[in-house]
Amino acid sequence: MSLTADDAVELFRRPPTRHLDVGVGEVGYRVMGIGPDVVFVHGWPVSSTNHIHSVQRALDLLGLDDVAVVGHDSGGMIARHAMAGDVRLRAMGLIDTEPSGRPSLKFRSFVAGRRVPGFGTALGWLAGRPRLRRSRLVLGDAFADSSLLDGEFDEFFLQPLAQSRSHRNATMQLFRSFDLQLVRDLGALHPRFDVPVVLVWGEHDRFCPVHQARAMVNEFPRAILEVIAGTGLFSHGELPAEVARALLPTLLTRHA
Repeated sequence: MSLTADDAVELFRRPPTRHLDVGVGEVGYRVMGIGPDVVFVHGWPVSSTNHIHSVQRALDLLGLDDVAVVGHDSGGMIARHAMAGDVRLRAMGLIDTEPSGRPSLKFRSFVAGRRVPGFGTALGWLAGRPRLRRSRLVLGDAFADSSLLDGEFDEFFLQPLAQSRSHRNATMQLFRSFDLQLVRDLGALHPRFDVPVVLVWGEHDRFCPVHQARAMVNEFPRAILEVIAGTGLFSHGELPAEVARALLPTLLTRHA
């Protein structure tokens, strides 16, 4: 089964009808398509559970023993911590995620805001104002084309942040619990991934710059880097077909 762009939008306008009790809460999930199993772990900005234990427990509950995992943004960091050395893992895709070593100034500056009183309220206020959120000091660098902060991205991510206090509180709870030590530990994890790994990166990603991805690729035993020209942190939101083409050869690899 394949989805058109319009089909995918309509699908995500409806909440998931399936949930898994992972112990710290419920994880909503959707199953679609045919072929080898691939699990996608989303990153920020989101409201759903997105922790290392939750990923591990979800795979247990789904009974998956031959799976590829794709993670974007901090979902890629969490997926690496969850799956390092896991014999169920067939392959991994990482999209514009935290590199090993010292995060970029842009990344550190954004995360540092969690310590500022009223940051959540201010972020929600800015998220609801299209002209202001396009500033490089807010979210303007998330896409190479900042107009993509409008439309579906606005509908699914920014408007809930702007309009829902519970959504803002959940987002800030995730922000405050973010442990930079998990980023620093990534370099020690990468040699444990003796499976095909593809890093897919936006050419103009300022949060996780591509030069850091080029340095990181050699930390994995079997990894390649695919750079998506003309895109930023949300490369899969800007050129989804190109990102899919970069991922598929690795994700369809048979288990060794």
